[in-house]
Amino acid sequence: MAQNPDWIDLYTYVHDKIMKYDETIKLSKYMVLRLQGMTKGQYIGNNKHQKNAQYDYKTILITFKMCSPQILQWFESNKTAFKDETHKFNSAMSIIDKEINTVVMRLKNAKKSEEKTIDIKLENQIHEGAEYISKSKDVDKGLEDLW
Repeated sequence: MAQNPDWIDLYTYVHDKIMKYDETIKLSKYMVLRLQGMTKGQYIGNNKHQKNAQYDYKTILITFKMCSPQILQWFESNKTAFKDETHKFNSAMSIIDKEINTVVMRLKNAKKSEEKTIDIKLENQIHEGAEYISKSKDVDKGLEDLW
């Protein structure tokens, strides 16, 4: 089964940049379900609860990238407060959960701005310069030597 490339990007980013795991460690099933649940606006991914929202993996990844300085600073300042990796991951997800709607709105506004830019008609921006017409047809013989 081919995996979604956006999911792979999200998983890799969270694995490498947020949780700072190496290749010998994988994200736990709980962490994967939390990430997948985020796409449906759920706390954890399952089919028993109704969807509260709909976010794509790319939007979640952008949110992680925007919030990563805040998350990493939070991890650093609270490293003794986390009882385990799940607790640490849940604190990151709480930051993402607070910021994801802001990111969605920014992405929508950016898309609208791009569409407006494309829709602008360039017809009225054509520059028609005036054609030069010489008033006299006489050429000064003294100036011909200069050229």
